[in-house]
Amino acid sequence: MKRSFRNTSNRTAAAARPRRAGWRLSSSTLWLTWRWIGWSASLALVGWGLLRQEEYVHARGAAVQCRLEWVDLPLWLETPNAKDVLREIEAAADLRPSDSIHDPELCARTARNLRRSVWVGDVIRVSKRPDGALRVRATFREPYAYVDVKGRAYLVDETGVRLRPECTTSMVPPEDWLVITGVSNPIPALGQAWGGHDLTAGLALLKCLRDEERQGRLPFRSWLKAIDVANYDRREKPYDGELRIRTINPRCYINWGAPPGQEVKPESSAARKLDMLRSLYGSQGQFPDQPIDVRPEENVWIVKPREAQPAPSRH
Repeated sequence: MKRSFRNTSNRTAAAARPRRAGWRLSSSTLWLTWRWIGWSASLALVGWGLLRQEEYVHARGAAVQCRLEWVDLPLWLETPNAKDVLREIEAAADLRPSDSIHDPELCARTARNLRRSVWVGDVIRVSKRPDGALRVRATFREPYAYVDVKGRAYLVDETGVRLRPECTTSMVPPEDWLVITGVSNPIPALGQAWGGHDLTAGLALLKCLRDEERQGRLPFRSWLKAIDVANYDRREKPYDGELRIRTINPRCYINWGAPPGQEVKPESSAARKLDMLRSLYGSQGQFPDQPIDVRPEENVWIVKPREAQPAPSRH
């Protein structure tokens, strides 16, 4: 039999040659790699886009002028006479051209600034809109009365908190304001409560008279000038009323008595006192030229001044 011989020399040489270094990715691995690269690039582009958008929004926000927008502003602040007061309140907010509506502290800072105003009782809520509006809901201190101290008149609200302005008492028109005189406590700082039971009593009587006037039941309003609380707690005269109403006639004042709602029998109620004053004024068309006492339940008393006594002889 004839044996065939293969060429083993070539195989030996090929086996002796070293293999080239390197690697090849499978098709699945290659696909996963490209997908990872694609996702990474997409996320990078999204991040870059958001950063650019934030820069754009802040650039636009800085260009928007922030402003106050009042919610449920009381009617008295919408009158022409209160324009200066409203401007003063808005100035207290301290909004600046550099303020950004996107500032997270803007609402809180505006509320703090507004609370420092003597005209603001409290700030209930401050919210903002992208167009630059800061919507403010707050309570306000309304001018209510002037308190006279040594010829100077100080404006207060219905709780006795001192407001602006102050002026000489002679400049206060009696047809518009009933001045409260005779208070015992010292003058407080702006925005602080005056305090004192005498002032509280005077403000209670003022509210009673204002309510009657609002209902058209105070025909003698033009005669009234001031509420005197100097005799509160009988500080001056033990038999006079704690509250007295001064009229435009220096010789005539109304001995009112206790604050409305605090009367003790046999003193008349506030409603009865007003009825007596209306009856007296209606019968004469004016008040008498002497003091009036409306404390007794039965009827108004007209206090006649004592007759002048002859001077004692020096002989």
